[in-house]
Amino acid sequence: PESLSVVASGTGLTYQWQESSNGGTSWNNLSNIGIYSGVTTSTLNFSSVSLATNGYKYRVQIGGACSNTVSSEATVSVVV
Repeated sequence: PESLSVVASGTGLTYQWQESSNGGTSWNNLSNIGIYSGVTTSTLNFSSVSLATNGYKYRVQIGGACSNTVSSEATVSVVV
């Protein structure tokens, strides 16, 4: 499995991973279904990746007492 992780400091932190399939124009909250797990933790896990997810962007919204509320974006590149 593959994963994306974020490191944040603060108290009472919450996490919600999001996905964009249109270059970051719009974002959708992920659920722990399909290939995703850990969508409300600091590490998003993928059980598998495919060419269908090539170019998708991912980020995490962080709540609680921290200085940043949205992580930088990460783009998935699938190499076959």
